[in-house]
Amino acid sequence: GEDLAVKAMKAGAHDYVMKGNLQRLTTAIERELRDAEVRRANKRAHEWIRYTARYDQLTDLPNRNLLYERIEELLASESSKAKPFALMLMDLDRFKEIDDTIGHRAGDSVLQKVGLRLQGAVRKHDTVARLGGDEFAVLLRDVDREQAELMARKFSSALESPFQIGEIGLDVQASIGIALSPDHGGD
Repeated sequence: GEDLAVKAMKAGAHDYVMKGNLQRLTTAIERELRDAEVRRANKRAHEWIRYTARYDQLTDLPNRNLLYERIEELLASESSKAKPFALMLMDLDRFKEIDDTIGHRAGDSVLQKVGLRLQGAVRKHDTVARLGGDEFAVLLRDVDREQAELMARKFSSALESPFQIGEIGLDVQASIGIALSPDHGGD
């Protein structure tokens, strides 16, 4: 009945069809299908926004925001006070020359491949991030100075073999800086 329909609408129902009066059924179904599609599109858009806020779209690596979150978590956790960690910043040497001579597409491909090689060189609980442009960062958990330096050499080795872009083999090198916590600071 109509009283029950009004009560259902007040409780959150979107529409109703009364028994014996199915004229509105098709319209109600079509409207609900449209509304359901709008809800799905909104959900996908929200997921995309959350993703792009924390991940680099070109490399699918964590971006600066997610890297900062992970550093802050380490600094705030009680267990990190006993366990040192390292933050490595990497800048690809002469990368602008690749973009200028071969093109941005080739440069993007190199950045993607560098990201994959760096990810392949770290442990599961470490973080490789792209900060932007040709800059990467690596957050290494529970390492000392010697282990961090060893990882820096491992990263350099990972970049040694040429990057194949079409028929061109490109040599890519990186400058790497290392900061250790707590030795070099606590923030």
